Amino acid sequence: MRLVLEKRGYDVLVASDGSEALDLLQSHIDIQFVLSDWVMPKLDGVGLCGAVKSRDFGRYLFFVLLSSQDDHDSITQGINAGADDFIAKNTPVDELEARIRAGFRTLSLHNELVEKNTALNQAYTQLQQDLLSARELMCQLLPVRTQYTNAELTYAYQPTTEIGGDMLGCIELDRDHIAFYILDVSGHGVPSALLSFSVHQTLNSIDSDNAVVYQRQDNERRRIRPSHEVLASLNDIYCQNDASAMYFSMVYAVLNTRSGLLDIAFAGHPPMVWCQSGQQQLELFGDSGYVVGMFDFATYESKQIQLEPGDECWLYTDGVTEARVESELFGELKLCETLSALKREPFSQRADKVIEQVKQWQQGAHLEDDVSLLGVRWGSHFQTQETGTMTLLSGEKYQKQFVTSLNMARAISEELKAFWEAQSIEDSVVSDLELCVVELANNVYEHAYSEKEGQPVTVSCWIDHRSVIIKVANKGEALEAAELEALLKQDLPALDLDNPIAWATSGRGFYILNALLDSVSVEQIDDMNVFTLIKQL
Repeated sequence: MRLVLEKRGYDVLVASDGSEALDLLQSHIDIQFVLSDWVMPKLDGVGLCGAVKSRDFGRYLFFVLLSSQDDHDSITQGINAGADDFIAKNTPVDELEARIRAGFRTLSLHNELVEKNTALNQAYTQLQQDLLSARELMCQLLPVRTQYTNAELTYAYQPTTEIGGDMLGCIELDRDHIAFYILDVSGHGVPSALLSFSVHQTLNSIDSDNAVVYQRQDNERRRIRPSHEVLASLNDIYCQNDASAMYFSMVYAVLNTRSGLLDIAFAGHPPMVWCQSGQQQLELFGDSGYVVGMFDFATYESKQIQLEPGDECWLYTDGVTEARVESELFGELKLCETLSALKREPFSQRADKVIEQVKQWQQGAHLEDDVSLLGVRWGSHFQTQETGTMTLLSGEKYQKQFVTSLNMARAISEELKAFWEAQSIEDSVVSDLELCVVELANNVYEHAYSEKEGQPVTVSCWIDHRSVIIKVANKGEALEAAELEALLKQDLPALDLDNPIAWATSGRGFYILNALLDSVSVEQIDDMNVFTLIKQL
């Protein structure tokens, strides 16, 4: 048999029994075709076939049983063992070769299918990685700064897939006005995410001559556009593509942070929940109107309401109210009840807690739609006992608890910058302080907590006798005062730009603190490591 097959151009390896054949298959990864006798010592053909088909050799093996027994029972036994074909020993050589060629054709098709499946799996894996990267990018577009003069915001954002069509944001228009918005693009996935990204970028291009949130006047000064004009401008932009069937609902609002006057417009979006602190009541406010990007004739209307100190405005996408259990919707009434029940919770945590309540009501069912929730609270001061939220005492003190993450340093610096600007601190001093806070926050994340996320970091700041005092407290690995003193005074070698380890261990963060600040110290208070930074004004 070997000589016959070799004469016909086949490379043949021979094993004397089934056990030896298994060893050959293990050591010769290019073998994919097995032609086995039925009767063999140690391990017969049926046993070999069963072993070949049950083991993972990392490739498909085409198995043919060769036997002098060509009765129905033998064929059935061989096929049940996993054989791909059954050939009687008295089969003519030409027919034998034809069936071997047929087996190799089957192998070729199988290998081609495996290659295509492998390429498909690789493409799917790459697509998933790209979508996760896109999700991270979309999350980076969400507000980092949550504190403004007399205003505070909180939000939750959960796309139903890796990326979705919801988006929310807040823009500081000038010292006395902020704009906040929420939008929901039709559909799900990448197309919806791209449109929501485009709208977000359009709104936030505030330095452009064509900024939609401003209107340039004859004297070249810019005025803040009313909310209905912003929606109309967006509709003009996104109605231009007749080939696109996508549109979005939206709420856009402009808040005067000094007076509490709110100018708001709706475009096919659910009403706002207005929590009125003075009357202790909740009101659904707003008309639906036309969606944006569908009708070029659509018009929009602004409404003005006067907020009182402590009033809250809650915007949400319909993924919240249309969450369902069988045929029952969560609904706007239950949303209002949930917000009322959570009113004693820290404002900064309330949006996430609302979404938790929706999921609990659904009893763990998967949310069918993207879910976004944005809350804005206005008031001259936030006199509150809430932990983990910002506390402004007579406009002179800041305190908030953060949790460690890659973005923590950026979040801390953004909020402290807003506090310093509210205290009319010079821009150059603010820049120095920002840099120092970022360096220290990164040090706490990387060294005190060894880059472990979700750990507490408390930041406080106030002005005392023409000095800015910043305290950063953590419960991580302590840095002794003597160690800090040595780091502050060390002579730093020239930095090797090509050596990333040099960047990590150079101590340049403390060098910056020592160069820009008037005092840097650390102490252990109870179980806390407390850094104190002082900058004289």
